[in-house]
Amino acid sequence: MSRICPPATSIRSLLHLGPSPILRGTNWTLAGQDGGQSIDLGDSTLFVFSDTLLAETAAMEDNRPPRTFSRQNSRFIANCAGIARELSFGDALSKIEFFSDAEGWPREIVKRDLPERLAGYRFWPEHGVFIGNIVYLFYVGIRQVQPQSTWGFEIAGSGLAKLDPTTGLCDRIRIKGDWRLWRTTDARVHWGVQTLSRGEYIYIFGTRRDGPFRAAVLARAPADRIADSSVYEYLSSFGPSWSDGPEDAFDLVSCASEYSVSYNPYLGRYLMIYADGYEKTLYLRTSEEIWGPYSEPQRLGKLPHRDDAEIISQAFEHPKFAKGGGKTVVVSYCQPHFTQNSLVSITFD
Repeated sequence: MSRICPPATSIRSLLHLGPSPILRGTNWTLAGQDGGQSIDLGDSTLFVFSDTLLAETAAMEDNRPPRTFSRQNSRFIANCAGIARELSFGDALSKIEFFSDAEGWPREIVKRDLPERLAGYRFWPEHGVFIGNIVYLFYVGIRQVQPQSTWGFEIAGSGLAKLDPTTGLCDRIRIKGDWRLWRTTDARVHWGVQTLSRGEYIYIFGTRRDGPFRAAVLARAPADRIADSSVYEYLSSFGPSWSDGPEDAFDLVSCASEYSVSYNPYLGRYLMIYADGYEKTLYLRTSEEIWGPYSEPQRLGKLPHRDDAEIISQAFEHPKFAKGGGKTVVVSYCQPHFTQNSLVSITFD
């Protein structure tokens, strides 16, 4: 049965807040990174990042990273994470305590084993949910098929890990030795882009790609069985109707590869935010229900970016740091070639 989409949302302002703070340790300085999802832990926040470049402190030039990076003056890691205990967004970002190795450098939390390294895999964190004392963290595996190209990679599947937020140790869930939680799912789909808890269920958003186009898809699982992919149900219509086959998941709405969804109390609706990478423009949609239907895309405006940024990506809202019960929300987004995440705020009328 078709349902009426909600009306457009009245926007008071879109404000550029500048770049994320530059983080430093004793031996390292953050040169740039991708990702930046936040997961509410109650009295603290877990931030997870994907590709991260760290410069040796000794290699800094006038308090800036070196012009050319090498194995001698920097380190590259495919993912990392840290805890922030501050209540304001700016303070939280400036005081993230990364899970570190014995030398004090941020370390990978979703680690590859030797066969995965040899096969060319690396793992990027997606979103997750805090249940009990454990974060169930979704991640995607990628393989670099064109090593000399910034965009020469392909997604090889979606996995799930149990992360201990006190230590940063991850236990990757495997099914008969396979890290992929969905072994038979269409390779064009990846899951865990966003998770939301509602009642007895955890709702897991994903993305289906079709050439240059992207669409959101939705699954759900009982909160106490989120690690068991056999109990997942997949939204097959706005009814809502649910199917036990991932191939039945229908295209919820067009969006970007990465996006955020939250319930916004001020609007009284679910809020989906994403960036059109090539337009370099921020969009939002809203819905009265988590499963839609969502409103038509609402263009908020161009996102500030460097002249050499071919694309904008990974625009994520951080609901814990909203103000006025959701009247003002904060969003981070990424640019290529290793730079600090950029930040904007949206204020609704």
